[in-house]
Amino acid sequence: MNNKFEYILNYITSELSIQEKEKCLLAKKPYDAITIYFMYLYKKNHNITLENIYEEGYCKSWSEAQYIPLDDVVDYLKQNVSIWNKMLEVVNQYDIEQLKELVLTLSDDNKKSDSIIELVIKKLEVGSKSRILQINNFSEKFLTELRDKNSHIYVYESHYMAASVRTMRLDVQGFSDIYVYSMRDDFDDIENFDKIFINTLVQCNRNDFEYMIASHLPDFPYGVTYCWDSCGFALSILKEEGTAFAIVDAKELTTNKAKIVREYLSKNGYIEGVIKLPEKMENDIRASLYFVILSHRNTSVKFYDASSMYEMDRVNGKKINIFSDKIINEIINNYENNAKSETLNIISENDYNLNPSRYLVDINDNTIELGQILKTTNRGFSLSATQVDGVVTSEISDIRCIVTQSIINGIVQGKLYYHGENKSFKKNYAEPGDILITKTGVPFKVAIAQERLLVIGNIFILKFNESDISSEYIKCFLDSEKGQNELRRFSAGATTPVLHIQNINKILIPVHEQNVQKQMNKKAEKIVEELINAYESIDRNKKIINLMYK
Repeated sequence: MNNKFEYILNYITSELSIQEKEKCLLAKKPYDAITIYFMYLYKKNHNITLENIYEEGYCKSWSEAQYIPLDDVVDYLKQNVSIWNKMLEVVNQYDIEQLKELVLTLSDDNKKSDSIIELVIKKLEVGSKSRILQINNFSEKFLTELRDKNSHIYVYESHYMAASVRTMRLDVQGFSDIYVYSMRDDFDDIENFDKIFINTLVQCNRNDFEYMIASHLPDFPYGVTYCWDSCGFALSILKEEGTAFAIVDAKELTTNKAKIVREYLSKNGYIEGVIKLPEKMENDIRASLYFVILSHRNTSVKFYDASSMYEMDRVNGKKINIFSDKIINEIINNYENNAKSETLNIISENDYNLNPSRYLVDINDNTIELGQILKTTNRGFSLSATQVDGVVTSEISDIRCIVTQSIINGIVQGKLYYHGENKSFKKNYAEPGDILITKTGVPFKVAIAQERLLVIGNIFILKFNESDISSEYIKCFLDSEKGQNELRRFSAGATTPVLHIQNINKILIPVHEQNVQKQMNKKAEKIVEELINAYESIDRNKKIINLMYK
């Protein structure tokens, strides 16, 4: 607890019993900041009382903005008049600036990265008198810089209390001309915006935007995910020549669940482009984020990867990646001039996957699709974790098996055996030379079966036709950094990418002229052999160590 607030809280609750202090509403967030805000209002106007605070206090102060009542705090103070009286006493120990700073300190969430905001401000190209809306991404840097451009700024917060806190922070900083809305407000006059910035990572009520979208985009597939609902809402109130900028995570761009929305937006020309950002751009989000740029009448979609463009810094003791002014300018210039544009036909062929990695392929390599040399792709036998514990042990049986945890450092390690019901496992067996790939990353685990194995769990079994490309060569490529990127290119999901069986055929494998390919095959075969020998050596020495101390 902040020391200054702790002193004030102890002072104003001094007449309460221990039990009453423990239940005190004002000690909780965000009521701590609201308590100081009420003292701030009284310091500005000594005529304020609990009876007229609505007219003379916050509503009067917010007359130029969309006010949001704080009646729960007023009601609590009316029930505990001694606290209000003590507040009027202790307020004399502070000046207006001290109270203002305390309000801002207590209500600061310290989670926003200014780097992302700076990129948004620059990319939006806001002009004078523009109508700007910020949805669920309250940033005072964003508001301050755009306010200096004489723009008309609106803030939308889905959470009622968040909207109250935002308005309070704006008021103490003198931003009474910035309008804050929540869904409790009349939203009918909010439309025809020039620029909109949306943080879709904030999850709110599913019905927040339904009536606005229904009246403007009646055929929009509403209710699939909050992310795309908020983007649909932005499009419904965006001018024909306007632009919206949305922060999204990878799953919104890749998973089958949201495919229907991505298809609708693509076919109707609402998606201008997608930019992949670096990892660790926000304190509490370590995975990569993406910018989706929305506008009208697009006939193609631009893709750009900015994930390697950053500088390292520390925020609140944590490592974080940031953008310098130079990097921001480079990202915008490269997006405008060098981003790859794909037609809707190409995007349709890729199941409306909008991850830039799907389209930004190194075309300098001579490649073939994995499907050209694959005979079949099967999956492991499905068992729950509890079932695996009951039928898979190290005790020898007729059926040698593996689970996902068996693939370590590129080879199958340990010896496990299946003791369950002997079903028809024909498609679940891997034969020597088959490649095994785990369904989920990061990283995706890849190994080659050296003997007949019953495969259990989320592992794909790749069986190949005869070709000039060896299994060892393919395994080594998929284990490489470039190969892992290729696997991620065809995966879906944000924090844990998932590879779907229908996409395995599309994976691109680099190939070479016949003589070079033979040399690469031999090199890969030697690497796999050394991996196996290294594991066997480690395993053998572990057993020797155990025997030494029996």
